[in-house]
Amino acid sequence: MAHKRAKLIPDVPAEEDAFFGAGHARVAGALAEAVAELSGEDAAIGLEGPWGAGKSTVIHLASKRLGEKEGGPPYCVFTFDLWLHNPNLLKLAFMEEFLAWAKAKDFVDEDTQKEFLTVLADKRITSRVHNNRMFGLSGIFYLLLLPLLPLAYAWLSPLAFSGKGISSVIFPAIGWSTDPAYIASLIVFALYIVFAAALIGSKLKNRGQGWRHAVSSASRMFTRDSDFDEVDQSVRERNPTNEEFQTHFRALVSRVQSKKGRMVFVFDNIDRLSVDAVPLVWSEMRSIYALKSRGASHENSSILAIVPFDREYIQDAFGAGGELESPRMDRPEQLLKKTFDITLRVAPPLSTDWREFLDRMIDRAFEEQLDAADKYELFKLLDISKQATGLPPTPREIVSYVNNIGMLWNQWAGEIPVAHMAIYVLQSGQITAKSIRSGGLMSVRFEQVIRDKDFPRSLAALHFNVEPKHAYQVLLAADIERIAAGEDGKAFVDFSTSNGFKETLPEVIQQRAEQWAQDGGIQLANFARNLAQEGIEGDYLREVWERIADAFDHLNECVNNRPGHYESFSAVLSNLPAGRARSRASRLASWYAAGLAKEEERTLLDGRNWLRFFGFLYNGLVREGDASAAQEFQKSISVPKGAAFQLGVCAAAASLAMIDSSLFRPVHTAPDLQSPAVGLVKTDPGALNEIFRVRPWFASAEISEALVAAICDRLSSDKLEKAGRPELAELLCRLRSEHDPRRKLVPAILARADDGSLVAHAAMAFDEGDRLTGARLAWLIMDAADGRSVPDRPSNHPHLGDLNTFYPAYEKQIADLDPAGSETGEIARLAAVSKGFTRWMGYAIDEGRPEVFRQVFARIATDEDYGELEVVRVVGAFDEIDAILDEDAVRVFLSKLGGWSHTFDTHFAGRNCTKIPVRLISRIADDKVESLSKLTELSDACLSSLGEEDWGTVLIGGEPGLLDLFIARLRSGYRPVSGGFQSKLLECTVTLVEGKASLPVEPAAWNDVYLGIRPDSLRKFARDLLVKLKDVTTTGDGVDTYLAACERVADLMPLADFPDIALDQVVFRAIGKPSAACTGYLGRNSSLVAKAIAGAKEDVASRIREALEALRDTGEEDALRATAWARDWQIKLSPATPPESSETV
Repeated sequence: MAHKRAKLIPDVPAEEDAFFGAGHARVAGALAEAVAELSGEDAAIGLEGPWGAGKSTVIHLASKRLGEKEGGPPYCVFTFDLWLHNPNLLKLAFMEEFLAWAKAKDFVDEDTQKEFLTVLADKRITSRVHNNRMFGLSGIFYLLLLPLLPLAYAWLSPLAFSGKGISSVIFPAIGWSTDPAYIASLIVFALYIVFAAALIGSKLKNRGQGWRHAVSSASRMFTRDSDFDEVDQSVRERNPTNEEFQTHFRALVSRVQSKKGRMVFVFDNIDRLSVDAVPLVWSEMRSIYALKSRGASHENSSILAIVPFDREYIQDAFGAGGELESPRMDRPEQLLKKTFDITLRVAPPLSTDWREFLDRMIDRAFEEQLDAADKYELFKLLDISKQATGLPPTPREIVSYVNNIGMLWNQWAGEIPVAHMAIYVLQSGQITAKSIRSGGLMSVRFEQVIRDKDFPRSLAALHFNVEPKHAYQVLLAADIERIAAGEDGKAFVDFSTSNGFKETLPEVIQQRAEQWAQDGGIQLANFARNLAQEGIEGDYLREVWERIADAFDHLNECVNNRPGHYESFSAVLSNLPAGRARSRASRLASWYAAGLAKEEERTLLDGRNWLRFFGFLYNGLVREGDASAAQEFQKSISVPKGAAFQLGVCAAAASLAMIDSSLFRPVHTAPDLQSPAVGLVKTDPGALNEIFRVRPWFASAEISEALVAAICDRLSSDKLEKAGRPELAELLCRLRSEHDPRRKLVPAILARADDGSLVAHAAMAFDEGDRLTGARLAWLIMDAADGRSVPDRPSNHPHLGDLNTFYPAYEKQIADLDPAGSETGEIARLAAVSKGFTRWMGYAIDEGRPEVFRQVFARIATDEDYGELEVVRVVGAFDEIDAILDEDAVRVFLSKLGGWSHTFDTHFAGRNCTKIPVRLISRIADDKVESLSKLTELSDACLSSLGEEDWGTVLIGGEPGLLDLFIARLRSGYRPVSGGFQSKLLECTVTLVEGKASLPVEPAAWNDVYLGIRPDSLRKFARDLLVKLKDVTTTGDGVDTYLAACERVADLMPLADFPDIALDQVVFRAIGKPSAACTGYLGRNSSLVAKAIAGAKEDVASRIREALEALRDTGEEDALRATAWARDWQIKLSPATPPESSETV
């Protein structure tokens, strides 16, 4: 769509009040009335209003009204711009401007104009001229030769060439003689020689001049051609005095007003002057209309002045300093009142007024090319901008606003929205490249008006005067190029929030990525690292990652010894499609390998660095935790050749847990690496520690044995430096604990334990403060010696000398180990890693061994993974373990033991459950150890499978382990489910009462057997038992055992229901037993016994009475018990028979 050009709106006074409120028209009417009333008097009217409020429009409207006024004199308005003239010559400038205006209006003729100007200007020029001349060198030479010319001419006359003249001799006195003709010729010849030299010099000096100039210059006498060489000139121009000015000014005004009507003088733009200049100009301005000539008086010479001004600005000018500065705070205000007879105020229009004015200006400029929505946006943006100042826009500001937008419209119409142009106009004073990037110019309220995210692009296009599509590139490209490949990642993240960053970054990388790659790739890697940071996201990144990947083809000059520089290439691969990432990873692997040294020159460090770089590629190929693609890529890679290089790869792979070095395509066999690996025992044991941190692909029993042999040789033959012993000790421990499941390395280690080598090195390590190494060597000794903390002391060592100094120190260190210390913890760790939990448990529960073994086992139980266990042995030793460990440690042990619950079916099913200690079963139930609940389930399953015959065997003690387990489970709430249990228990109980069987367990434990009967069935069980006793004969011992071990049942027997059986079979037998069980039972159940006696047959009751009487007669204590029972049971005893005297015959 074609767009018309916007028209400029000239900033001239309006012909009518353009505002809805007609405020300008009202003030203009008041001004016209004031002018008419003050006509004929010297007066001044102040017209107050801020810049652009429309003061000029008000004056113009007022002048029109004065011209339309009927019956009055005509009015002429002369406006003098104070801002355009030198304050020091203000009256002269005013008079010149007034005369020029009057001449243009035909109020005065040209002669009158010149007359007044000549009188007032009073310009005089005084010139003094000083002429100085100076002979040149050629002139001086000519003057010196001039007196000789007559002589020369005389000598050159015909007479001089006569024979006589020629023969004359000159200067004979000095021995030199010549002819006069020669001398004369020489003088003339010298003139021409000098002239020729001057001519040639002038021509060379002024090559651009002709020969005429050269001849003239060569023949001149003086150094200068002009007679006016030095001029002193003085010029005087003065401002007329007040008296001079008023005399002629009033005369001129009188002449104009007498012929043409009344004059109105407008002194405009005083508030455009600098603050320092205002007081001087104010004084000069006031002297024009406020003074009169003291010597001359003219009719019709009154002056009416109108002064538009900004009150705040004028008050600042007089209040901030200057000639009129005063301590009085109201001095500026008083000055205004003194200056003007009246003051009118022109107020800025309100929004209801100025919006309509703005719309008319927009239509006037754009010729209705903007619709209502566009005009509303322009209005609202200006409104928001002015709200920050608290003032409405003035008419001049509105016109300027529309004109500035119009100029941008003429350049960018159709490409940039007009609202964006408006914001650019409003913010132009604050716009910088930095502010456009940050977006800080765009207030929230502006955003709500335009609702367009492309505003920064438009702003950049306007600021840099480029097409919008290229705006961001111009704005950001240089900074992106500088920051993107730099070291400051935070700066890049911060910069990424800049407006246009997302649009510009792909273009910059398209141009720069290839060069970064050719420069070695470090800058490219820096950029990838910066790009991968959190906070940078968006669809545009896909294109950027692809451009980086493309640049891999141009990589060269790899820095192999610093692979960390290229770690961020992993992020590049992570952000590529899987297939593309695989091909790019292959390219990077080839690039890195191409920079390696020759095979024979490759070192262990080279291998480490290669694997580290490969790790970056590997990580880049892992997708959401799926490493299958990375592993397939690894299988396609051949490790560069070199035995030392290969070992370096293995060392680095051990520290990168995700990489299995065995997946690489092999280029060496295990035997190829054995000799280089053994060589590292002497040169770099630390590297071997790294290699064997995880089992390397070439590890084998043969290599381990070779390494251990080499290590033991070094320990036996060398005291070692402090720096060498720790690596060897760590390596030896690692090989033994992690790579020797069958303990094949123990004999070699044991040999060094027995010959004192390990003891000596452990003692030296402790003495040097390396307690960790000392603890590791101590573990090797204990492990190899199968539980001996200190081997037998050998004789002197062939290389280490007298061992007597080492053994006591070592023994003391072992004895003083802190159970909670790091040394004990390291021994425990090694014991656990070597799968020695069961073995060290055996050491610990053996009371004959040193305390250190129990301390180490306690640390294993709480701090370490148990590795492999002999589950049956460990579970069976729970009672001993419980005695060694504290309460918290036992809980930890039980929790960890639950890790082997999957083996419990194998070891503890069926009757094997009796291998589970009763204390462990109880502990599991009491502490609710869920991880070991399988053990209780197996126990319960076994008990539930028992038949009636099985219960008969168990209850009589035929399977004591099962009975103990049964009782423990009963205490934890287990109830048997087989029907034969209760009947067999009844039989066993009857047998006990008869005294025919003994208890298979303690009475308290047997009493808990009755927990197997449900509480609602236990009372019936007691009744059935009492009925059963009718057919048997009980004994005192049987009843005593029954009451002691079957209290739960005895207390429930219904004695009153079967009084004869209860009294004969139970109570009668219990009366004669002084045991706590019997006396306690009779005491607790006195009321039941009394009821039974009351309901029993006479003969049964008599037997009870006789039993009590017999008990009474046996002793004092028994008598008390018998008497008490008789009273409680309501039995009347016969009088006691006194004991026979010893004297009775």
